[in-house]
Amino acid sequence: LIKRYLCEYGVTCYSRSYLGVHYPGDLLVGAFVGFVGASLCYWLFSRLCKYRRKESYEHIYVPIWVGGITISGILAYALVRAML
Repeated sequence: LIKRYLCEYGVTCYSRSYLGVHYPGDLLVGAFVGFVGASLCYWLFSRLCKYRRKESYEHIYVPIWVGGITISGILAYALVRAML
């Protein structure tokens, strides 16, 4: 599963650079920001929920809700900007 996602991300990055939509530096900075953001979310999740690796996962939906709220905020912002 991880290899599949890495392959998809690699192809997407290559196609964006090849088509001239983004510069390679944009892609590298975007990957870095994504990695830092994911690490921060994991760190906050582990601290706020006192996460310890165990067999039963009680708060597994917290990152999904945070991601959903973030995407909803981004879409709302884009909609407001499009109307102005």
